[in-house]
Amino acid sequence: VSYGYIDNKKVLNNMKFKIDKGQTVSLLVKSGSGKSTIINLICRLYDVKKGDGIVLVNNNDIKNHNIKYLRECINVVPQNFNVFDMTIKENIVLEDKYDEEKIKFLVKLLNLPDINLDAKTLSHGQKQRVIIGRTLYRENKSVYIFDEYLSAVDQKQSKVIHDYVLDFIKKNNKIGIFISHNPERMYSTDKIIKLE
Repeated sequence: VSYGYIDNKKVLNNMKFKIDKGQTVSLLVKSGSGKSTIINLICRLYDVKKGDGIVLVNNNDIKNHNIKYLRECINVVPQNFNVFDMTIKENIVLEDKYDEEKIKFLVKLLNLPDINLDAKTLSHGQKQRVIIGRTLYRENKSVYIFDEYLSAVDQKQSKVIHDYVLDFIKKNNKIGIFISHNPERMYSTDKIIKLE
C-alpha cells in the first residue's frame, strides 16, 4: 500500500505486511512515519486510492466489508485518549452488559482504584489503564490495536499487562498490533516491522 494526503507526499510507500490470526506484530515507528495512517486504513477511516494497493481481510478487499461491521471487529487503544465523565466502572463497561467477575479481574490486573471513583479525577497513568480495561473488557473483537498503550505505565506493571495481552491474543486466536517509538516496549511479539 502507498498512501499520500492532499499534497501527494507519500506517507506510506509500498508498505506490505501480513498478519495471521493468533499472531502479534510490533510496528516500530519514527514520528511521522505513517503509524496513524496504518491504523486509519485498517479501520477504514481512509481508503486506499485505486492503483495504490489493497488492504485485505481474510483475502477479501477491505472495501467489500461493511464499515460498521468492520469497526465492530476492531478495538483500538489510542495514543491520545480520553475518559468520560463517569465512574471507572462505567468507563470500562460503557453500553455492554456488566460482568462483575470480569471487572474484578481487570481491576486486579490493571491495579485500578475504587471503580466507583470519577475517572476524570485519576492520574494520566490510571486513565490509560482504564482505557486498556475498556478494550480488554470486549473479548469479542478480532483485531486489537495498541498505540503506545503502556506509555504512562511503569515498566514492571507494563510487563505484567503486556504478558496478559499477548496470552489473551494467542489463546483466543485474535490479531494483536502493537505500535511504539520505543524498542524496549517491544516485548515478545511474533514479528517486528520497522517503519523508517
